[in-house]
Amino acid sequence: PAFKKKIFRLFQNSEKIYFQLLEKELESTVDVVELGKDSFCLLNVPPWVKWQNYLMYLEQTYDLGLHDDEDSIDYTDHISNYVKIISEELGKPLSCDDLSVYTAQDQQLWAKLQAHFNAKELAWLEALIEEESSFYIPELSIGYLARPTVNHAATLAAKYVHAKWSHSTKSFFEIPKDFLRQIWIEGLAYFGSKVINHKRKTDTVADLRAALTSRGVTGSAKEPLMLALHQKMQDLMAVSNRPQLRTPFLPKKKASYLLAGRLLGGMMGERLYGAYRKKLLSKGTLTSFLRKPLMEENFNIAYYEMMEIIESLPAPFRSKKEKM
Repeated sequence: PAFKKKIFRLFQNSEKIYFQLLEKELESTVDVVELGKDSFCLLNVPPWVKWQNYLMYLEQTYDLGLHDDEDSIDYTDHISNYVKIISEELGKPLSCDDLSVYTAQDQQLWAKLQAHFNAKELAWLEALIEEESSFYIPELSIGYLARPTVNHAATLAAKYVHAKWSHSTKSFFEIPKDFLRQIWIEGLAYFGSKVINHKRKTDTVADLRAALTSRGVTGSAKEPLMLALHQKMQDLMAVSNRPQLRTPFLPKKKASYLLAGRLLGGMMGERLYGAYRKKLLSKGTLTSFLRKPLMEENFNIAYYEMMEIIESLPAPFRSKKEKM
């Protein structure tokens, strides 16, 4: 034939290869393994994350077949297990006997929320649910699991640990006043989720800039990205003792704060976890971050003091796509 057909083989998440890397302590730094000419294996999910996700899927499918529409699956045991793993990793085991976990299928969830929160607070909770955010409500000891996946369950578990260790007894729904608190909560939650799934990756500043210049991102979809980049610039200027930006970026949609907080929290959590794994950040410093009282009036000052430490840590990667 005039042209010889070239075959490229890409395998994904081989358990045998993963455990070989684990023996060499390379499981966190290697994402692609070359098996031979034009043959590679992509490793972007640890084996136990696959197993747990499948177990949750089986439970959901099995329970939906058994129960009527008014019943919901109880994921409390999964969350409790992750709470135990995360808290033990940081040297202080935590039980969660008071925790109740709900999903969107729970008929009684909204009634409980309506009985406790005002219309403005309910609107924020509704936005959280619409944007598929998993969150913890200290006032009611309620956890909301947006999706039955390991990442969401681990995020919820980390938010529970953070609330308990910081002695938070209220939620922070006043936006933009509580925006920095939201970033902090999301950042430590992302760190906790990485304890469970170290292969998880977040967007970086380079990814945000690339998304903003992409033709596929238009209109209101750009707003959270612009807010995240603006706040990132504020953080960098604050920690370098430069004058902060005079004109704050004010998004039209409150949900933009939610999405931007998640993006910025992911970047923060990625740095924390990378430094922790490389022993550049001690357990003591991490637990002091988790115990920082969120309810203090001067939290914003404390936020920038802590960000000065975090921004000095090395970024694990320039873009989440660079190792692919």
